[in-house]
Amino acid sequence: MSKTEKIRIGVVGPMGSGKTSLVKFLLKNWKIHLISENFNQNPFLEKYYKNPKLYSFASQVWFYENRISQIKNFNKFRKAVIDNDIEGNKVFALAQYKMGFMENDEFLLYKRITNLMDDINNYERTRLLIYTYASYKTILERISRRARKFELQKTEKEKKEFEKYIKVLCTSFEEWYEKNKNKLNIYKVNSEELNYLTDKTIQKSIISDIEKFSKKRNIKIN
Repeated sequence: MSKTEKIRIGVVGPMGSGKTSLVKFLLKNWKIHLISENFNQNPFLEKYYKNPKLYSFASQVWFYENRISQIKNFNKFRKAVIDNDIEGNKVFALAQYKMGFMENDEFLLYKRITNLMDDINNYERTRLLIYTYASYKTILERISRRARKFELQKTEKEKKEFEKYIKVLCTSFEEWYEKNKNKLNIYKVNSEELNYLTDKTIQKSIISDIEKFSKKRNIKIN
């Protein structure tokens, strides 16, 4: 690998699957810059939770455009880790479509727009993807504990719909992994079985395993 070659490591997975917790201890061990998801800046997000069918398309396009802009700004750095990666954004949009929040025409337009942005910007592609996952029931419990107000639904109907969405999202990520595991460099982490939030021994083990996986794929992290 040449000294000028850029590396972007992407972390993907459903909300509440442990992406940010994993990124935090990765940053402590690798000299690498962070591209975090500025979900609080999305002007459509809270509107989406109130009316997903009306604001799903706009919210997902905003997330994708914002991510492209961030990546372009980080091109000056040799190494960066991104939480949530563009691949993850696409899976979130697919889940929106599966739920019926996006109409077929909207989803086709979303794919045309994102493909066009990819082609125009010609950004450095993600070299390594780390996929964090857990059961949808565990993820629901985590979301409830962190209590972001726009992720918690008020009515019983909204609660059931949100639970269904999380299940669809988890399934969509698993389908994405099975489809791409032989085409992309994806390292899968079970955040339900591995307590890497506070267990430093597990953290070191995960870092070591990721580095070994990367070396086999000719990706130099350090």
